[in-house]
Amino acid sequence: MKKVKKNKIICPICSRTTKLNVKLTAVSLYFCNKCSHRFTDPKSIIYTEEYKNKYFLEAHSNWFKYPDFKLYNSLKNLFKKKISKNFSILDIGCGNGNFLKYLSKEFKEINLTGIDHYKNKKNKRINFLYGDIDKNKKLKKYDVVISIAVIEHIEDVNKFIKLQKKLCKKNGFIINVTINESSFLYRASRILNFFSISTPIEKLYDKHHLNHFSVDSLTNLYKKNKLNRITLELSQFNLDALTLPSKNFFIKNIYKMLVFFIYKIEKILKNTNQQAIIFENQK
Repeated sequence: MKKVKKNKIICPICSRTTKLNVKLTAVSLYFCNKCSHRFTDPKSIIYTEEYKNKYFLEAHSNWFKYPDFKLYNSLKNLFKKKISKNFSILDIGCGNGNFLKYLSKEFKEINLTGIDHYKNKKNKRINFLYGDIDKNKKLKKYDVVISIAVIEHIEDVNKFIKLQKKLCKKNGFIINVTINESSFLYRASRILNFFSISTPIEKLYDKHHLNHFSVDSLTNLYKKNKLNRITLELSQFNLDALTLPSKNFFIKNIYKMLVFFIYKIEKILKNTNQQAIIFENQK
């Protein structure tokens, strides 16, 4: 990400020069008025996280311990409607393979491949690959290229989309599941931060997320890369999977109740905190 002047930086989506939006303890956030994208300056991060087994097993263990079966079921139904029975799927950043393991039970004749920096055990139904996606020579072309909670971790998002397009068959589907930064949960955290209540915003805009997508900014990214949107699915993070900002049992449950209340408001507003955008690769 190229810096221009002090407190100014280039937007990773539309390349417009943007100003500092808010300075948090761990990161500096920028907001682009042109494409409605909020993002972190990677150079503001003092201690970066490494995506090794410790990241999956300790720092964010809840995320992998409690799979999002509502999301999985929604994607399964989409596949049944739009894709032939014997399709192939690549899950980029598959973690411990929860989604692929779910699909292996729901579909008998599909080709399942997952790649990550987490070393998965061998599986008869799933081809688990280890390492960087742009360096792996075992990858081919797939009917579906999907990433769940990955793109927000990527600095060069345009390069990432180009890689997805390269690995996707013509008329195949590219799916990214990520945060919806325009949801009530994220808006509430920014409002609370204005009144010096900073714990929610510090947690939601943690250093491991570099790009904080709204529905508009993710759509703008795809338009820039000449992909046509098929559908948008809004959902919510699995509440049990969240890493809440306290080790104290009672305080943690107070936070959980507050988030649950916010979830209810999001559903009423029909603008929830997780988005899955499906695009057709018509290259």
